[in-house]
Amino acid sequence: MKQTFLHLTQDLNLKKGDVIDTTVWMSSNYYNGKWNLATKPIHIASFGETIVNVFKRIISNSQFEKLKPFFDLIISQIADGKSKTLLLKEYLFENTRTESYSNLPSRLKCIFMYENNVDALAIHRTWGFKGNFNLLKLELENGVIHKADPKILDCDLATPDEWLRKHSVDYWDGKSLSENPVFEILGEGKFKIVAAEEVVI
Repeated sequence: MKQTFLHLTQDLNLKKGDVIDTTVWMSSNYYNGKWNLATKPIHIASFGETIVNVFKRIISNSQFEKLKPFFDLIISQIADGKSKTLLLKEYLFENTRTESYSNLPSRLKCIFMYENNVDALAIHRTWGFKGNFNLLKLELENGVIHKADPKILDCDLATPDEWLRKHSVDYWDGKSLSENPVFEILGEGKFKIVAAEEVVI
């Protein structure tokens, strides 16, 4: 029996029978909801310098160069302070993944899914999304997934590098820091839509 997950998107054209290939889908459509939070370009040199300095402090130049394309993609989407903080955390976590968990899907390129519609709606409300959404039931045809507790990303950027590193390792190890966690499922690969329902948040 194939695994199924739920995903919310504002693309109301997707329907039962469609196949989502994240390697193609994500290249031109930012359905990864984390990056839909900010759409205006920024022109703040100090922010870019801060990111560079943080990463050069904890990773080698060659590792930094490998991640640079992601910087170019996401920085153009960032508008406010909250999103800038989120971006920095995402890259810290992504660095841990590329170093030690490269077999797992990247948060920067994956589709975010959930185990049930209650969790899907709860997380989207937490992120402040509103409007009409397409609730998709996806069946994994081939690819990789990772189940994680997103609360781990609430760690404070002011904490020492070692503490941030521990949080990122816990995330990729699949540990939970919550008493009643609402898990997110990261997925990369091909997913078939087996059901689609329009919902209002």
